[in-house]
Amino acid sequence: MIRRRNKKLIAGESDAPLYFDLQSDPVELRNLANDPVYEAEVRSLLSEIHSKWDVPAIKQRVVESQRRRHTVIPTALEQNLCWDYQPETNAGDAYIRNNLELYEIERRSRFPAVK
Repeated sequence: MIRRRNKKLIAGESDAPLYFDLQSDPVELRNLANDPVYEAEVRSLLSEIHSKWDVPAIKQRVVESQRRRHTVIPTALEQNLCWDYQPETNAGDAYIRNNLELYEIERRSRFPAVK
């Protein structure tokens, strides 16, 4: 993906390019890649992508990373390992109790907490 001001090009080896004008189409619904008006811009950005990055090498690294993860997943599932981060929290710090004095509620509602 490459972006120049309000234009964005998404290109891959096996997919057709996607080209969007983010000012007139912020949710990227109209692909302008095949519009003759933008042909020179698309060609220029594709050329820039291929001159700056080694696309086949990037693809090879991505595929290798996916292969390694697919090797680990069955073991993680078998051992019931969880990969999600769950921070430890104290519910007493997260909620304001309504049995407190008003000044104490205000003090606890500040972020960061006021001691």
